[in-house]
Amino acid sequence: MLTEAQFENTRRHLRDSVERSVKDLARLRGEVKALSRPVRIQPRSATTVSLVGTDGGHNQRGINPFLTQFMRVVDSNDQEHTVEVVSAHETLEALWEKHQRPGINGRETPLKHLLDALDIHGPADLKRLTPLFSQPDPLKRSSSWLQVYRQITEWAVLLQLIESDYASDTLFVWDGPLRTKVFPNETFSILANRINDAISRQLVERGRKYYLVGLIKHSKVLERFRLAMALEGVLRQSFPCYVQLTGDLISEAIDWIEYLSASERLTMTRAAGERETKDVFSAGQMYFVKFGSRPSDPVWAADVWETQVDLDQQIFAYLLNDALDGFPIPMFPQCLQLAHKYAALVDIDVDIFDLEFGRELRRALGRSADIVDELDLQGADPAARRYE
Repeated sequence: MLTEAQFENTRRHLRDSVERSVKDLARLRGEVKALSRPVRIQPRSATTVSLVGTDGGHNQRGINPFLTQFMRVVDSNDQEHTVEVVSAHETLEALWEKHQRPGINGRETPLKHLLDALDIHGPADLKRLTPLFSQPDPLKRSSSWLQVYRQITEWAVLLQLIESDYASDTLFVWDGPLRTKVFPNETFSILANRINDAISRQLVERGRKYYLVGLIKHSKVLERFRLAMALEGVLRQSFPCYVQLTGDLISEAIDWIEYLSASERLTMTRAAGERETKDVFSAGQMYFVKFGSRPSDPVWAADVWETQVDLDQQIFAYLLNDALDGFPIPMFPQCLQLAHKYAALVDIDVDIFDLEFGRELRRALGRSADIVDELDLQGADPAARRYE
């Protein structure tokens, strides 16, 4: 515990820090005050589909020297689109061969579908999928490629879903922002164009309207402006509403120019060329949206697909209709909550995965299998006992 003298010293530092920060708050208040008037949302009904990837890396408890993870992508209808066990030591050749085989229901895997869309025809071309694959040796490659691989797989499922036929107008709800750096710049552009082509084809050939929006649960952008927005009464109306981020607020909200979409860059009022780049890793236009009718209801950040900004009223109307029944998070789209529920690994799933992995590891080690039991008894993090 802190002593009284240490606490007083800390209090002085806090006071100085807050006083300095409050001076900057005035500038933030001016920027949020310049936002356009919030638009009221009226609910509309449409089919909503969301998808979420299981993050097996956050649930491991036992011995796992190869960082082996269970990975799948499930949608809000509890449909499993891909399932895979992948380890950090897998070679590009092994990954390639895995997706040359049929996936669920005998169909090609979503990643194989994406590889074909990108004209990737062999293990050596996988570096066009993500810069991390420029290092072919798995022992020298950063283990973070597993998280990148999961994100790529989610984008692959999204593409396959949007290129599928639905019986009615459909809103696809992406978990997070519609901007990413997991792909090289030119690859992301190809993917975005492919999604645009699929949306246009559904409208022309089948008369079906497809919409795409990303919902951001945790946003540094929103956290940065939350206090200023509350002080200025932004999105404090007694009805569901949204506002589009424009002007210098976009520049303030997004740290990297590459993370700004083309439409967002056009709204910036800063001097031309100040933050110039040809790289684009975004296909979204950012909004703040409130689905509740009370001034104190939570505000979320959202990305509307860049080519559908003129349809934002319809998109948020469909989202509002889905959010009205949100549970356990009130006033948050239910389809996204269902996708998370179906994708999550519960405790018994983790236990079974650990048990099966340990069994296979013991079988592979043969006569040396007893060492696994010894390490299991030691525990992966003995130092954690200091918190008991």
